[in-house]
Amino acid sequence: MKKFFLLLIIVFGICNVVYATETSGEENDIDNNVESYEEDYDLGLYDDSVSSEFEYLYLKGTVEEVGEVFEEKNDYYTFSYQDVKVHIKDQGYNTTKIIRHSLSFYTGIEEMSKPLKKGDKVIVHTTISPDGKIQDTAISERDNTNYLLIILIIYSLAIVIIGGKKGVKALISLMITVLAIFYIILPKLIEGANPLVITTIVSVAITIIVLFIIAGFNKKAFAAILGTTGGILIAGIFAVIFGNLMDLSGISEEAGTLSQQVIYGTEEMVKYDFKGLLYAGIIIGALGACMDVSMSIASALHELKEENNEISVKRMLSAGMNIGKDMMGTMTNTLILAYIGCSMVLVMLLMVTGDNFRHVINSEMLLEEILSAIAGSFGLVTTIPFTTLVTSLLMGKR
Repeated sequence: MKKFFLLLIIVFGICNVVYATETSGEENDIDNNVESYEEDYDLGLYDDSVSSEFEYLYLKGTVEEVGEVFEEKNDYYTFSYQDVKVHIKDQGYNTTKIIRHSLSFYTGIEEMSKPLKKGDKVIVHTTISPDGKIQDTAISERDNTNYLLIILIIYSLAIVIIGGKKGVKALISLMITVLAIFYIILPKLIEGANPLVITTIVSVAITIIVLFIIAGFNKKAFAAILGTTGGILIAGIFAVIFGNLMDLSGISEEAGTLSQQVIYGTEEMVKYDFKGLLYAGIIIGALGACMDVSMSIASALHELKEENNEISVKRMLSAGMNIGKDMMGTMTNTLILAYIGCSMVLVMLLMVTGDNFRHVINSEMLLEEILSAIAGSFGLVTTIPFTTLVTSLLMGKR
């Protein structure tokens, strides 16, 4: 309990520091002197005639002064803008620019992003001329890197303070998982490797390393590894069978964006297996839940073995399945709710179109989400008997 309150105090202190930093620069806005920077003024529009020799960089900047929000209308829409003075200091560039920042965007309905204020960190999309000078600028995104670091720090502190030594092991295993995904799986997929093969191999490797770190080199970890491997393989097989039966292409909105930005943006054409990428995502999505269930069952049966060294295989099988059944209700809900939460906006958009239920439910984007949720949950459910059987055979007395 003391650790919990200590964590709350630390989180509260960090949040107060962040809030004080953010609000310190709200008072000073730019006045009516935007015209004095007219020579640096840029609408941030892209010129199709720009030579391929030009380089495009995303540079970090800080908002020094801001102007009032104003509107410009055309025949159909009203756009909101804000002139901002941004100091760019990144990758050897150190300069100040006045940028007209568009606050409006349209997704069927008009939306408006929050106006910038003094002190805000931003990412500036820049066009660099062949002589190394910044020619065009446009604010791409707010720079939330500091907030991401704060989130990671708070999360890491929570794991270490509450979990102690086991928390440290969990943090190390999480880092290994993230590194494996971003430095092995994703680069290989970008190169055009077979998604199912590379994802399955790396997922099994992650399972082995993570569970051995958490539980040590023992029968409990070995049983959990086999149980997890069986679960994710079943999830993958389930997804492949029904994905092929439903003739899913795997080409969702994200896949279309990938096609435009990566496939056609490279010198060599890379043909991606989007259906395979869909299946690979299902395996990765199920991996964590399967590891959770398998380790919980293996640990529980290990404790039973410690309490009763003479416990039989049959008794362990019965106990493991009872434990697994209790976990099944909550863990399947967890996985399904996670997928529903991620796709809630998609479901809403499909429903507000006024189409009938059969049309909505057969939309490929929604079918992919449903398949992902059910295949992952199916893999989780099958992890229970796999882990129970292996653990009982390894630890039970025949």
